[in-house]
Amino acid sequence: MRRPLAAAGIAVVLLGAATPTAAAAVPAAPAGPVVVTMDPSSLAGLLGDRVPVRATVANPGSAATGRLVAHLDVVSLHEDVYVDPEDWSADRSVDLGALDPGGRTTVTWTLRYVDAGEFDVYVVVLPTAPSTGADRLAVSPAVRLAVASRQTLDPGGSLLVVTAVPLLVGSLGAASRLRRKARKRRQGSSR
Repeated sequence: MRRPLAAAGIAVVLLGAATPTAAAAVPAAPAGPVVVTMDPSSLAGLLGDRVPVRATVANPGSAATGRLVAHLDVVSLHEDVYVDPEDWSADRSVDLGALDPGGRTTVTWTLRYVDAGEFDVYVVVLPTAPSTGADRLAVSPAVRLAVASRQTLDPGGSLLVVTAVPLLVGSLGAASRLRRKARKRRQGSSR
């Protein structure tokens, strides 16, 4: 099950954190209609890989925005896979400051693949001042992640034990037999 409302929940939490007195004390410029693009549009890799994901936030409007925050989120496309986005990227929220008309900025996050499966990564850009409508949010297109499990032939160093112990035991047994045969030959030739 996709969870597309996660961005809206984050926005409510972040926007609801400002107190009415703080909002009244610091008048903010209204946020412009920013556009968020992602690069690359899809990724594939193995569990444990680290990859960069970039979001470019542009202000195509004719007025400057207020201070903006870009927030990265990760969701699973399968309901049986739990995702804790903080495991995927440590610093998911970035203060962008204000964007002038025609201005743009790029933010890069490093993702670490911590679960195997299919995931979407997206960025929500929202104003730091309280907003009166959903038009203040800008959501990027999703970056599709395909993460494969890393198959190892030697989980936990067991391959060395599994191969070395029988070889060692076999070698000791063969050496013991050779010594016995040599002793018997010496005893037979000395008579």
